[in-house]
Amino acid sequence: MSVSELVGGRYELRGVLGRGGMAEVRDGWDTRLGRAVAIKLLHPAFGAHAENRRRFEAEARAAAALNHPNIVAVHDTGEEHGVPYIVMERLPRRTVADEIAYGPLPQPAVRAILGELLDALAVAHDAGILHRDIKPANILYTTSGAVKVTDFGIAKTRDADHTLTGQIVGTLAYLSPDRLAGTPAAVTDDLYAVGVLGYEALTGRKPYAQDNPVAMARAISETPPPPLATLRPDLDPTLAAAIERAMAREPQRRFPDARAMRAAVTDTAREQVTVPLRAPTRALNPCPTRGHRRGPHAHRSTGPVPPSRRPPSRHVATHPDPDPGRARGTRRHRPHHVRDRHLDPTRRLDDTRRHHRNARSLARERSTHQHAPTHESRRPRRPRRARRTAPGHREPARSARRRRQQRQRQRQRPGQGQGQGQGQGQGQGR
Repeated sequence: MSVSELVGGRYELRGVLGRGGMAEVRDGWDTRLGRAVAIKLLHPAFGAHAENRRRFEAEARAAAALNHPNIVAVHDTGEEHGVPYIVMERLPRRTVADEIAYGPLPQPAVRAILGELLDALAVAHDAGILHRDIKPANILYTTSGAVKVTDFGIAKTRDADHTLTGQIVGTLAYLSPDRLAGTPAAVTDDLYAVGVLGYEALTGRKPYAQDNPVAMARAISETPPPPLATLRPDLDPTLAAAIERAMAREPQRRFPDARAMRAAVTDTAREQVTVPLRAPTRALNPCPTRGHRRGPHAHRSTGPVPPSRRPPSRHVATHPDPDPGRARGTRRHRPHHVRDRHLDPTRRLDDTRRHHRNARSLARERSTHQHAPTHESRRPRRPRRARRTAPGHREPARSARRRRQQRQRQRQRPGQGQGQGQGQGQGQGR
């Protein structure tokens, strides 16, 4: 582009920030105020036509007439060597289209973007200006995370309609069906484009993604887009209904103005569900209580014991209780060594160990007498009765041998053999 490096005697041209169909945006520096600016220059080929120059000047006047935090501010305008230019505030290069390229955006982020965008459009519509080119690439992010609307190049004002004769200006994917039918631009057309932008931000894809422009125009005019609930089931029904209403094919079904759509999009009120509070759970007191009993009836308690009355831990030494007898019985009727035994954690631990040791010894003795009796305490074995044999029956060799051995043992018993011999001898002598 044959433009000197210093535009208007004060703006220094630097690198290229972006290029469009009719102009390019250059990075600039205001040498007078010492600040960064963005300079939009019309291509020389388009600058030769008077209609293009009028549209470019109308963009500068439309943007300069709007003073809103969500609209890019215009600082200056002019012409350098026959090339018109617009000096605007310098913003980062990041756009909403760059964010959508990474995937669907979170619902809170989409609500914030649409809310700020509709705020800017409400101010523009009140001033009689229709943007007519709302799309993610024309929504810039600021350093604080807010968004600003830019590129009023084909905006329509109350005074004149800068539209090429016999042509439909704008981006096809964001044009409403009535615009494609040739009806004049209206507020509902900008709101339709905002709905398409929200649809694309939530799903990561355009509602109509046909490659052929003719097929895309036919789809926009005849078929509804896929429902948002099908592409993103976790979407808030209120937000989905607001976007689908803005994208309705009939203009009468859309929102009447930007403020009405903003109220529907940013409505985060939810039905308050009252959940009855559950009564607090009563915790069981593991500590002994006043008047407690040791043994199987220890669970019978009359109330919690104050911290000063609780027994000391076996690991932490506590301060002596000023009146320990009151918690464990009457002080006057208990011996001193029994009444003050709980004051010494070591002594109390020894008593506990001695109790368990005695209990184990007693259990061991009981189990020994019951399950493993000694030889002396066993019941004597009943003698086996001699087997009777029938006459002529011959006993087995083992039984006969046992009987012989038994008879031999009876003969060998002391005293029996001598008495029998003496008695026999006397009888024979007689």
